[in-house]
Amino acid sequence: MKNDKILGVVYALPKSILERLFIIRNPIFVKYLAREITKRSKTKLIKLTDMYFYESGSNKKIIGSGKIIKIESLLISEIPPTYYSNLILDKKELLNYCKNRENKKLTLIHLTNIKRFKKVKTLKKALTMAGLYLKLEHLKS
Repeated sequence: MKNDKILGVVYALPKSILERLFIIRNPIFVKYLAREITKRSKTKLIKLTDMYFYESGSNKKIIGSGKIIKIESLLISEIPPTYYSNLILDKKELLNYCKNRENKKLTLIHLTNIKRFKKVKTLKKALTMAGLYLKLEHLKS
């Protein structure tokens, strides 16, 4: 029988952004999701406590994790100025990412306890930019 317990969510990020994520004390991950998170959302994301970081490009491995402490949905114009120093994207990258989507809400995932794994984890299947709800069965032994 397969283990269907969800360990957390995993998203792919380029190495340059991952390096920044490990430096920021309490980083805020930003992502446009297919569906906006609301109070009535049935998304599994709001119940999760762990986020995993997959290095896209040449490495293609899960290289670290962090604890989710808060999830918000905001327009780019609603992001408080105090958040900018903790965002994983700098202001220019964020504006470029949000281009032509200014009226769509971004999901901001506040993280803590960021750690880099000593032994990286490999997925059995490819990871898309949409991310994945990570289960034990997705990991290679």
